[in-house]
Amino acid sequence: LRIWASRPKKRKYKMQVWNCKSRRVILITAFYAAILGIVQLSLMTYVIFGRWKYRVSLGDGDESRLRRRIRAHGNFIETIPMALLLMWFAESYILDHWVTHIFGSLLIIGRLLHVYGLVSNRSTVNRFRQLGTALTMGVIGVLAIWLIVGLIPTVF
Repeated sequence: LRIWASRPKKRKYKMQVWNCKSRRVILITAFYAAILGIVQLSLMTYVIFGRWKYRVSLGDGDESRLRRRIRAHGNFIETIPMALLLMWFAESYILDHWVTHIFGSLLIIGRLLHVYGLVSNRSTVNRFRQLGTALTMGVIGVLAIWLIVGLIPTVF
């Protein structure tokens, strides 16, 4: 009579990616979400270091440099979720993979330009912020319109 169960064999698990014709696996948007997640972590760290530098725990302590850091992170948080959600829906239903890559790249470039323009030592309004905002708004606007136009035949 066996009391102890035999040890199970060690299995090597590999991450498998598949794409079925009936079900499309969303990978491109996940890739850009991961990149933007790293950008968000770096912005969070930038704000934390600013809080240590200016010895401010809550708010901005009337420090304009800290306020810029906080707004760079805040603007990022305010725009990225909607852009990624629209990109995910568009990739799921309408867009080819190369078009999704274009939108993802433009979104990353736009957000990085905006952050650079906001935290640099330039005036409040500068070309980097303007171009970054325009790219981000363009991505969100085009994806939203593209989804509406592309989904009208299926919805109605």
